[in-house]
Amino acid sequence: MAKRKARRPREDGPHPTVPVWCEWENREIDIDVDLAPLIRLLWEMDIRTAFSCQEEVPGEASINFDNVNDAAHFLTCAGQPYIVEATRAYTHGPNPRYLVWLKVWFPTVHIPYLVEDFEAVLQIMKETTPTEVDRG
Repeated sequence: MAKRKARRPREDGPHPTVPVWCEWENREIDIDVDLAPLIRLLWEMDIRTAFSCQEEVPGEASINFDNVNDAAHFLTCAGQPYIVEATRAYTHGPNPRYLVWLKVWFPTVHIPYLVEDFEAVLQIMKETTPTEVDRG
């Protein structure tokens, strides 16, 4: 397994975002501009994401998944040996708990290629998924 080198956070502030409709949240969510096309495709494929950043550290983007199946689906479709980290956060409030995500790291230069790959996968899914009419 590849080991990550130490990361230095970006110093140039937040990225510009665009609102993207999230069906299961029933609301728009602000997504970094460069990642928005990829996140839209993932959501259309019913791959749920938790958080994402188009360049969390210089040269590296990340997407968090809140379950192993969605992370595995992403990695399978991407076809790359991207690094995966387990991350966690503690929520405060009336029901405090730990939340755990799987964070997938990938080079920012891969974003447009991932968009192309996932567009192709989605097209194949649409062509091979039976419609309501086909099901009888």
